[in-house]
Amino acid sequence: LGNRQRTRTTIMKKDFAPFWNYKTSFDITHIWQVFSATIMHSRKLSQTHKDDYTIGMIHVPVGDILHWRGVVKDADGMFKAYQFLEDEGEFRICKEEGASTQAVFDTAEQAAYSYDKALEKKEKAILNFSGDDRTTLGQHIIEQSFSLTGEDGAPVVGVQMGNNASCRLLLKYFSSNFNYLEIHLDRGSDFPKMDAGLGTADPYCVLNVVGDWGTYPFKSKIVRNSLDPEFGQTFRLAVPLDANTVKMTIDTYDWDRFDEDDLIGSATIDLTRLLQSPAANLNGSVALHLKDKGDVVSARGTQSKLHFRYTMTLDEEFAEKLRRSTASDGDASQSEPEELAAESWRESGDEVTPIHSHRTNSEEPAARVAFDEIEAAS
Repeated sequence: LGNRQRTRTTIMKKDFAPFWNYKTSFDITHIWQVFSATIMHSRKLSQTHKDDYTIGMIHVPVGDILHWRGVVKDADGMFKAYQFLEDEGEFRICKEEGASTQAVFDTAEQAAYSYDKALEKKEKAILNFSGDDRTTLGQHIIEQSFSLTGEDGAPVVGVQMGNNASCRLLLKYFSSNFNYLEIHLDRGSDFPKMDAGLGTADPYCVLNVVGDWGTYPFKSKIVRNSLDPEFGQTFRLAVPLDANTVKMTIDTYDWDRFDEDDLIGSATIDLTRLLQSPAANLNGSVALHLKDKGDVVSARGTQSKLHFRYTMTLDEEFAEKLRRSTASDGDASQSEPEELAAESWRESGDEVTPIHSHRTNSEEPAARVAFDEIEAAS
């Protein structure tokens, strides 16, 4: 970063497609700082050396992590979404579905959804609320493969001629103005057979998360030919500190290539307890239902379910106020105040494990970027 914070991964030996799964974090003072990753070749397999040379680099402005893709805020406070038309070499404002005029929106989320609707049928388009090739979607996050550039700014060609070398990164931004809720859609179980003759299904989920501050229409990836689909996706929300309620409605569909997708079942989960008591354990399964038909069951007669986990990461000052409020009610923890002030809670099974929250002191960094280097290709 621009404030000279640095870290190094381990050395991957003799590998043209290394998988690091390396995690770290940096303190951010300004959103115009730039995150940079330099991929190096080590001349020694056991340690770095002064003669190591650069393979390629990636540069990501921190501000890009904060903003919805394609969304711009005008001087009047309204939002627009722009798509780039490669054939014409220009940007065009995305229009609201069915509208004849250029779309202007009250919220960034509405503009982001308009952007998705405009590009959802384009191959390899990176969308805001859906993505089959991404593990994490949502606010203040980027997960994508970035092409490497050399020190001269030219693309780096991989071992296969014609393919540019790339590195896949997952970047999360933690602002001092928000708490963060991550909804982990792990899997489904015991789905009914939806495809005649094949005895299987191609399920995906539409998650409509509604808080008293906004609405977020996420869509999971499609899992082909499975009655026990493994989704393995996370949906991330930046929750205002004064938020009071949040509910999630899930509609699960069977994807069809030629016909309209069929509804498998629906469910509703009230997540408000996570805002009121972040240590609350809501992890578990939810049964699918069909209106006027009752529970959805598999061919074996077992109930069809979706399995979720949740992570709440609290702003440090918010966590401190919550600790004091709990203490005043006679339920204070025995932990030291200095430790509690830097805690939030991550739920895992029946256990609740603390994770560090982000700073709010104006004398200290205003936010934090967590970096998860996933893999490189070519």
